[in-house]
Amino acid sequence: MPLHQKQALAGWLTTGGKHGLGLTYKEAAAKLESEFGIKTGPGGIFNFYRRKKLTPEVSAQTTYDHDTKTVHVVIHLR
Repeated sequence: MPLHQKQALAGWLTTGGKHGLGLTYKEAAAKLESEFGIKTGPGGIFNFYRRKKLTPEVSAQTTYDHDTKTVHVVIHLR
């Protein structure tokens, strides 16, 4: 697949669905066929998703400032 198709599929799987959530594998497979003429099943979409590691690695750090009584949260996505 060309890069633009891979990027489109990654977007559909992560944020392209209802309420900003990703499409299901079945929905993504249907959209891939309708948009680009590529036929695959949900299993192929699953393998693409896992191989590309589209699920971000998340870590967070928090600190509390007693003087200002505020909490600072830093979230790292990789």
